[in-house]
Amino acid sequence: MRDMTGKEIQAGRLMKNIHGSMGAVLGIVFLGLLAGCADMLRPPIQGDGGTGRALVRFGPRTEGARTLMPGSTEYEDLSYTLIFILAGGSAITYAPVTDGEALVELKPGIWDLSVRGYAGGTEILEGSESGIEVRKGETTPVTVMMKGKTEGGNGTLSYSVTFPDTASKGWLRIYGWDDGTAEETVNLLEGPSPGSGTQTTSGTLSLPAGYYRLGIDLYTDSGALNQSDIAHIYPALSTAMESVFEAGDFAAADILHTTSLAGVLSGIGGLADGADKIYVLAAGDETMAGLSVSHTGSLTLTIDGAGRAVTLSGAALITVGSGVTLKLKNMTLRGRVRVDTGGTLELDRASALKILRY
Repeated sequence: MRDMTGKEIQAGRLMKNIHGSMGAVLGIVFLGLLAGCADMLRPPIQGDGGTGRALVRFGPRTEGARTLMPGSTEYEDLSYTLIFILAGGSAITYAPVTDGEALVELKPGIWDLSVRGYAGGTEILEGSESGIEVRKGETTPVTVMMKGKTEGGNGTLSYSVTFPDTASKGWLRIYGWDDGTAEETVNLLEGPSPGSGTQTTSGTLSLPAGYYRLGIDLYTDSGALNQSDIAHIYPALSTAMESVFEAGDFAAADILHTTSLAGVLSGIGGLADGADKIYVLAAGDETMAGLSVSHTGSLTLTIDGAGRAVTLSGAALITVGSGVTLKLKNMTLRGRVRVDTGGTLELDRASALKILRY
């Protein structure tokens, strides 16, 4: 009976393995059919049947920030021309592509691809990919990384920012892409046009062609808001930025307005353990002595420098003590900073680069 039972158990295991393997095979076949159907849903260029296909998509995409370009806000909004060149053979031009990707039927072989991107008939992007292998009956995915044509001349950034009239401070800042240098700063509370419970600040800025990071910081007495954009500026073209904010867009925060960085850092000893505060400095440069930023417990301080430059006198040093998280933004700090074990210093891109220079 023990032998018979063992054989029955082995047989049961064998059948279970067979069923599992068949299920896996059927699953792969089913997924293959779905993939085939997905390709069938895409209308390719008509060919002679002895061809393969290239599925071309355009990049890059920027996560966490809008990408602003003349006449559009995304790569999908542009028009593209694709030029395929077969190694040792002829060229094929495919245009226009307007939906962010194209499925192109091609003869088997090795192809090079050149792509041009247009906004309103003006070429603003270019990209290429070489050595694309196309096989008969197969689809080859291709991603072309597009770059802006930014050589020569100035373009225009047109901006419009609408926000609640309860805002107490606010700026639009334009930073250079490569080094984080603040190129322009717009005080959003200088001369806005009033609305029904809102204000709108708008205008235009002439900028050298290139890429820029845009930052909007707005504060009410009880809330803070930040938005990041990436702007492509092209010669003789205008790139538009329009942002509309409501009261619900502001994150609740303990906002304090003050006049000096030294006053903030020297006065944190009396703050409660676990405090999380945002300080917004008044405009104007400052010279200060070194000091130790310490606390008996833990706390977080975010300090918006409102574009001011802070210079430490002589060989002065700012020391961030254990348990303190110090976040500095929108300021130039000329001097030395030391962070003790257990302390944290966070800086935005512009401030970080300027500190490292000294």
